[in-house]
Amino acid sequence: MESWKIYEEQKSFLKDLLKDMETMDKGNNNAFYNKYAQSIKSKFVIMLYTMLESVVMQSLQDIFDHIKQNKISFYDLHDNMKKIYFQAKIKNKERHFNAIVADNLIEIIEQLNNSIVEINLKKDFNSENPFNAGSLNYKNVKDNILAILMSSDSFDSNINKFNKYFKINIQEIIGANTKDRNKLAHGEKSFQDFGSNITVDDLKKRYISIIIFLHKYLKNIEYYIINKGYKNA
Repeated sequence: MESWKIYEEQKSFLKDLLKDMETMDKGNNNAFYNKYAQSIKSKFVIMLYTMLESVVMQSLQDIFDHIKQNKISFYDLHDNMKKIYFQAKIKNKERHFNAIVADNLIEIIEQLNNSIVEINLKKDFNSENPFNAGSLNYKNVKDNILAILMSSDSFDSNINKFNKYFKINIQEIIGANTKDRNKLAHGEKSFQDFGSNITVDDLKKRYISIIIFLHKYLKNIEYYIINKGYKNA
């Protein structure tokens, strides 16, 4: 899956950046870092969220690409995937999905006759989440994506094992990171003010939380694809 590649690349990049921040933070003798430390820490929060969003969105495209590559027909799709397909093809994007467009309806009928399902997040959803999860956090991904695609009953218990081991709360930490990212992105908090109130150790906990969460999430998506969860039983 392409999402695994993005995950590994971002994981490695952020890990190296975090190590550099730890080194400079402890050394306290780097003039550049001392001057821009607050902004760097704030940007790290945004990069963590960007990783979360890019991996999750690519994982959904991975599912759609697999369906296309294996020439799965519309009639073989599970009902939840049929709904996504209709949402992708018959709604007017300029009206924020509130109106059905006749031309698009004709297009979908033609595609049904061709029996090949194709969904492209960038083209069909303007790169937005088809599951309407809003800003992504632990709860949104679990309840609005995993729970729709498959059973997510054991997901919390698996994550809680890591909570106990690392003595953190992954669910709450990811939620806090998303809220902070939104405040920074929308100008509700300045980079300087936010960065002065968060430590490198705090950022490390956020990094660990998102890395663990995404790894478990991708394992579930991988299982879903391998076992053809997108098809009718």
